[in-house]
Amino acid sequence: MTSQKFLHLSLTSPQLALAASFDANDLSEFSRALRNGANVNLRDRDSQYTVFELACKTPGKKQFIRACMNHGAVLSEKNPDTGEYPIHLATLSFDSENLTELLNAPRIQVDQKYEDRTALFLLFGKINSDNWKYVYECVKLLLKYNANINATDENSVSPIALLVTAGDDPWRKEILDYCLQNYSVNVDY
Repeated sequence: MTSQKFLHLSLTSPQLALAASFDANDLSEFSRALRNGANVNLRDRDSQYTVFELACKTPGKKQFIRACMNHGAVLSEKNPDTGEYPIHLATLSFDSENLTELLNAPRIQVDQKYEDRTALFLLFGKINSDNWKYVYECVKLLLKYNANINATDENSVSPIALLVTAGDDPWRKEILDYCLQNYSVNVDY
């Protein structure tokens, strides 16, 4: 989409311009749409996510997350369709920069639960040999921002229990050692 088309769209329909500029990864036009009144918290009828939530869950969108937060993004609202909170979406992007952007917000609840699991718990449940380095960076970030390493799910399973019972890969030991050396981990599992 050309800049001229974005300008016309931004003036006639800032909300459409917001979605189009996000899809085109055009931060400048995204910002223009925000200045023209687009709302980052509106859910498009064709999507179950707001533009802010999409930014949180899409790797490489830290600047879009920042722009959304600067324009009133709601950090503590549960998605009515999925039940996820922005912290879960950013965490599951496996993008430490997206997550950092969100964690720098003063009103973020790092241990907010989604389906009785914290963001940290979700990471430990998704970790595998292909993504462990990215997930590990996100784990360290959440812990730095005081995520509770001992928060369990509805079955009283902890994130560490998920880590150690899912295999004996060398990277699992590295993550376990980091957690044990730096945090007070309950090992009653």
